[in-house]
Amino acid sequence: MRQNVPIVAAMGVILLFAACGRPAPESGTPAANSVPAPTAAPAAELAKAARVPPTWETYHGAPSLDGASSVSLPNTLTRIWRYDSGAPVSNTPVVGNDRVCLADKKGVLHGLDLNGKAVWSKPFSYPAAQGKPQTPVEFEAPLALFESTLIACAASGVIYAINATDGELRWECNTDYPILGTPNFATVRTDGETQKRLFVIDQSEGALQCLDFASGKRVWRGEGVARCDGSAAVSDAFAVYGSCAGALHVFSTVTGNMLREIPLDEDSQVAGGAVLLGEHAFSSSRSGKFVHVNVQTGTTLWVNANCDAEAFSTPAVGPDRVVFTANDGVVYALDRQTGDLKWRQKLGDTPSSPVIAGDKVLVSAGGTLYMLKLLDGEKLWSYAVSDEITSPALAGSLVVVGADDGSVAAFGGG
Repeated sequence: MRQNVPIVAAMGVILLFAACGRPAPESGTPAANSVPAPTAAPAAELAKAARVPPTWETYHGAPSLDGASSVSLPNTLTRIWRYDSGAPVSNTPVVGNDRVCLADKKGVLHGLDLNGKAVWSKPFSYPAAQGKPQTPVEFEAPLALFESTLIACAASGVIYAINATDGELRWECNTDYPILGTPNFATVRTDGETQKRLFVIDQSEGALQCLDFASGKRVWRGEGVARCDGSAAVSDAFAVYGSCAGALHVFSTVTGNMLREIPLDEDSQVAGGAVLLGEHAFSSSRSGKFVHVNVQTGTTLWVNANCDAEAFSTPAVGPDRVVFTANDGVVYALDRQTGDLKWRQKLGDTPSSPVIAGDKVLVSAGGTLYMLKLLDGEKLWSYAVSDEITSPALAGSLVVVGADDGSVAAFGGG
């Protein structure tokens, strides 16, 4: 996945098969059905007034990667603010500690306040060879923000931990392997003590590695499974992710031992993020097959085969609906209990990883941000932001997206 990962991924949408295959300056003109407004309440006030805290820890929300929030949004949104980073933003911004954090393609990390004002920016470059200019760090993996610490993983395998409040570096660690999926976080109990841990995946081998969250020191490394372009969802007991092996892999977040593999089939490689809620995991796949499994028992609870296109996005899982997207340009909604298709909505282009906000679905496709009814998929509103945009993040009642024109835009109720 990239999981929305970058606009392809992060994860949003992921570009899988290079190894195993595939996702105008803002016009200020809304797409059909959108209702722009030049002024609105301050964004910080909107975020604080929301029913949920202004927190979006990974490209797809909480460490569970469920991409769902109980926040209530109106049927139309207004652009509240716009920030220009100076270079394309291809991964979903993350939110926490009253900061909106993002990475641009010039290797600069940015920290904004909830009104879209720059608080800090910090460039990162690779050491230069003698007589050669420095080159910017490539932050291909989605960012993550846990407990006031921003985690940024370079394509070279270096992990940076940054104070989200002021941009100061807390620690860095070189893993010596590529990281494409989101870093993730869990608090676990081991030897009678509570430990805060960070988890990343070696893209080349699909091995899960656990680091001490405070220092970046390695705690353990799990066994490799296969190339992994996706992201792991984690809890205090389990980590689950898919790979090019066409299976979901379940590890203990305490010991690093593989607990079980849940096979899909040889055409169902997983390049998006899996969702983990308690013992239940949900995942799309290259074949279009969508599965709901129990990670404790390894049982497949249901399979949906209504989609026959590659599905590399991370699904959004609400109380009674599961929403995912595929490369056929369609958004699919399934019944969470049975897996039955409830509706499908054609958007065109390749939609990103969707987000559930109360009774709405938010999804990006072809540079346009859409809002759909969760009940039946009806289009409520849309706004043309740029040529390509990231999956949306929810900062309380603010909807935030990054774009290939270097902008980050926040939308809310006017």
